[in-house]
Amino acid sequence: MIRPAFGANCLPDVTPRFKIGACDWSLGATCQVKALDIAKEIGLDGVQVSFRTVESGEDLREEDARGRYRAKSAELGVDICSLAMGGLNRVPLAIHDQAEQWVRECIEVMPLLGQKVVLLAFFGQGDLRNKPDWQQMVIERLRRLAPQAEKAGVILGIESTLDAAGHLRILRAVDSPAVKVYYDMLNMLHQGYDPYEDMRQLGGDVICEIHCKESGTILGKGRLDFPRIKAILDDFGWKGWLVLEGAVDPALGLVESYKRNAEYLRKVFLC
Repeated sequence: MIRPAFGANCLPDVTPRFKIGACDWSLGATCQVKALDIAKEIGLDGVQVSFRTVESGEDLREEDARGRYRAKSAELGVDICSLAMGGLNRVPLAIHDQAEQWVRECIEVMPLLGQKVVLLAFFGQGDLRNKPDWQQMVIERLRRLAPQAEKAGVILGIESTLDAAGHLRILRAVDSPAVKVYYDMLNMLHQGYDPYEDMRQLGGDVICEIHCKESGTILGKGRLDFPRIKAILDDFGWKGWLVLEGAVDPALGLVESYKRNAEYLRKVFLC
């Protein structure tokens, strides 16, 4: 979807390198088709949709559910930008066979919904920091999952609290083009890392998609320097989805905060 230009230096009528979406859970609509309606109201290009595991709501394993998402996407002109498995924060992939089976099922679903990227979450009960044994178990599971993902032409994106070196250690051990990093700069900042240097150490080839967020405020008003992030991505020649998560000013509310977030990202990244 081509968006109108913002700012004097923007070029109109040019397909952008970046598209702007939001997580369905950040829109208050986890596993719900109405996330696309909210995204349309905000003016977003797409939504990151949760693959149901421990949540309630639409189950993408079912053709009827996929049909509802496809129909709503076509009606509104709002894409599904990627899938996400937040349930792995409660049922860790490192130690649960059920979690590995969920990932297998998600890989099967992704081509049926035209999806290329799924976020595999490693937070909460699934946190991998200071757990070399868990990291090794994740490597072993990803080695089993990667051939299926490669055959399906999809990417398993690791989002975790590990730094660039930790992520690269896992990627090198798995050794598959189907396993990459789902990057979140604020997560890295919260862990005490330099998110800009960390991103440069990773390199653009292994970053499959990016979360853009702040805590308790909107983008451009918090701790992250998005023009600096844009410059790094320019150096990489990276293009893809920028997915909003969090970044809500309580005084503005969700919809208005996200309208301002989307406008800010377009000014920074699309100009």
